[in-house]
Amino acid sequence: MMRTLLSLLLLISFGFVSAQECATPQNVAIINPTQTSGNVIWTQDDSAYGWELLSLPAGAPAPLSETFGTPVASMPNSVWGLQCGTTYDVYVRSRCGEDSVSEWVGPTTFTTSSCQSGYPNAAACFGANPLCDALDSPFLNSVGMPNAETGNNYNCLASQPNPTWFYLPVSQSGDINLQIEQSTTINFTNANLDVDFICYGPFSNATSNCGALLPSDVIDCSYSANPIEEVNIQNAIAGQFYLIMVTNFSNQPGYIKISDMATTTGEIDCSGFRLNAFLDSNANGTKDGGEVDFPLGQFQYEINADGNIHNITSSTGIHTIYEDDPANLYDISFEIDAAYAASYNITTPSYSSVAAVPGAGLTEYYFPVVSTQSYTDLSVSIVPMNSPMPGFTHVQKLVYTNFGSQTVASGTVSYAKDPNLSITTISEASAVSNATGFTYSFTNLLPFESREITVDLQVPVIPTVSLGQAVISSVDIVPLTGDSVSSNNNSTLTEVIIGSYDPNDIFEVHGPQILFSAWDDDDYLYYTIRFENSGTAAAVNVNIAENLSGMLDEASANMITASHNYVLDRVGGFMNWTFKNIMLPPASQTATGAQGYVQFRVKPKPGFVVNDVILAQASIFFDFNPAIITNEFSTTFVAQLQADDFQTAELAFYPNPTNSNVNVSVKNGSIAEISVYDISGKKIMTKTSGMSVDVIDLSGATSGMYFLEVSTDTNEKFTRKVIKK
Repeated sequence: MMRTLLSLLLLISFGFVSAQECATPQNVAIINPTQTSGNVIWTQDDSAYGWELLSLPAGAPAPLSETFGTPVASMPNSVWGLQCGTTYDVYVRSRCGEDSVSEWVGPTTFTTSSCQSGYPNAAACFGANPLCDALDSPFLNSVGMPNAETGNNYNCLASQPNPTWFYLPVSQSGDINLQIEQSTTINFTNANLDVDFICYGPFSNATSNCGALLPSDVIDCSYSANPIEEVNIQNAIAGQFYLIMVTNFSNQPGYIKISDMATTTGEIDCSGFRLNAFLDSNANGTKDGGEVDFPLGQFQYEINADGNIHNITSSTGIHTIYEDDPANLYDISFEIDAAYAASYNITTPSYSSVAAVPGAGLTEYYFPVVSTQSYTDLSVSIVPMNSPMPGFTHVQKLVYTNFGSQTVASGTVSYAKDPNLSITTISEASAVSNATGFTYSFTNLLPFESREITVDLQVPVIPTVSLGQAVISSVDIVPLTGDSVSSNNNSTLTEVIIGSYDPNDIFEVHGPQILFSAWDDDDYLYYTIRFENSGTAAAVNVNIAENLSGMLDEASANMITASHNYVLDRVGGFMNWTFKNIMLPPASQTATGAQGYVQFRVKPKPGFVVNDVILAQASIFFDFNPAIITNEFSTTFVAQLQADDFQTAELAFYPNPTNSNVNVSVKNGSIAEISVYDISGKKIMTKTSGMSVDVIDLSGATSGMYFLEVSTDTNEKFTRKVIKK
């Protein structure tokens, strides 16, 4: 008994002595909390193989080393089973071995969403939210909440269960007519829940009359059984405030949407800022008719000098910030992407210590961008819409864009498929097919204009292909003469044939391995995050969150393309994409229409070495649903690619990529001829051999992808792709 007790004491005392050897998680944060959960993100070095999460009531004693949490194998992850409207402390620690753990890191404190709706504290009049935040955007209704507070006259409302309050300031006099709907479905295909309301006003302050609202203050009221109601504020007065309380009589969970009707003649004052970068073609500092918005840069803002700098990339060149507190001071600026900074000047690059003016609507802050020199920049990328599976159709989109300052009168997109795949459909009927893929000639591509080509590819069945086999596709765009950013003129995609896949995923185009010796300081990692609505109704909003690996340089991150209009907000290494009002239909209604994606690039930080691994994982949110955690994609820098990547039982060739020579050998017989084709299918080199081992010299070829065709003396023919650096 004594020996057993001693062993137990030793285990308790020394079971965690290796904590110092196991690195702690860093940059722990909670994002997108719901009523019952919170999504936990953090960064970690490569020493950990798993983690533990622990959520405790706020202020509870910190966990001890022998306290166990919930084990998780991936990051980000979530804490579940929480109470709505409650504050929690979250702790995270790393596991580096069976008996090796780090110290607990925390607390990271957060509060779950309010019990009543997506609008915390709005169950009381004094907590009323600005209506601007809710217009045309569904929000969770209130369930299980008490009646509205006493002291106010509620006129026609015999009962006031589950209230949600809003205030609306008016910036232009006239009639304001609103439609209120309540439904069990977020896309409101069937408004089926009774919704009631009361409207008060006008007032000189948003909430100063709360608790003493009189019958004479009532503007409109309805206590009918209808799921759709109309609020009519006749002759709304500019500079005054109005209050609306919406109730959920049925106490059933669902969604409410408030919309501004076409019959409105007044204007609701949505205080805040509207940021607009535009191409100032006449350099007069004013946005004139016909001047286009400028997308090649980022807005940056900081509130009250708190050190949290938001880097905003908007696909439209416009970003809106709603703010009704004049005490919050903003420093706002616009920065042109480094690749184009030499070709433009910003007349007004920044504004300091600006504040919202309640009652003045959105204050416009313009950033006039003036072209200082003409330049050409064509970009092309490949976005796979699904993963290649034996016997199925694999779909790829080729997205090409004119990032230059002048219209490109004509050009050509050249696509090369993997030799194992066959093209079944090309969306552009005038594309010209060739032995390796196709070419497509385009005309009149305007500045900042993007177009796309959809390619359907048939994947053979096993054993023609095998699971785990790499397939490589590539695309180039010309003309290249004078192109200012050569790195985006071509795109190569390496994928792995799989048996099944999750449509919500993340991957990097180089594949899981990158040859360390082939990597340059100017090279980027190119990530694609795909999402698909697998629910039963359209998703109104979609959010994607990713915490970049600590091995990546967050300042180098920039967008390549996306499926829909978006806003990217990056704070440090945390990236959050918002697709507002995307109305993404479910896959059960349309397979392709239910999909979306973002594609961005980022550089590794200097100092990485052979066998270093960079991990990437994202969280995808469809409306108010819990996060979908993607796969964890790993990129390993290797000294030598695996043999399967460049040889078969019959043929071997190396190195690939190459600076000059490629060694080619065949197992049986001898090499009759080696031919090299460029991506358009044009033969650029031929060498007669007669040996079982030979060398082909590519030192005179330009950088890019080529096809190596090897014929043997037994009339066998092999085609492989090779990259010339």
